[in-house]
Amino acid sequence: MTEERLMKNLDKNRAWFWTAIEMLGLAVYLVWRNQYFEVPPPQRTILGLLDDPVPLMMLVAFATFTIVVSLWNIKHLHATLIRTVFVWFSLFVYFGAFFVRDWDLHRVSIETIYTGVLLLRVVHEALRHPELRAVQKELAAHKQGVV
Repeated sequence: MTEERLMKNLDKNRAWFWTAIEMLGLAVYLVWRNQYFEVPPPQRTILGLLDDPVPLMMLVAFATFTIVVSLWNIKHLHATLIRTVFVWFSLFVYFGAFFVRDWDLHRVSIETIYTGVLLLRVVHEALRHPELRAVQKELAAHKQGVV
């Protein structure tokens, strides 16, 4: 693959590429903070699981998959839809965890705002997805009786 084509794909998928980089940054931050979800009572043990290596490695794997799909513009086996679901799911889980932690501590943290903004951007990009638009047009045509 030529450098020009790679740069064209990066330009086309830049929002997803930078979202993946930000997800990697979130994983590095959680490793650096070490037991971020360990809070004073009432302690929720389910949140402590998100600090374990397995969920963090899954976050890194989803981000890496997003980078690969973005740079090489992979469209086989619905890779773009899988990318969207992986990114949305992982950010939604961490946003929920940060929100519950902030609720328990009666404050708003920058982590909740950060993941919330990332999640909103992912939803916005997902709604702009061409395959989703095709499904929306098909549903609208079906409602009007034109199949």
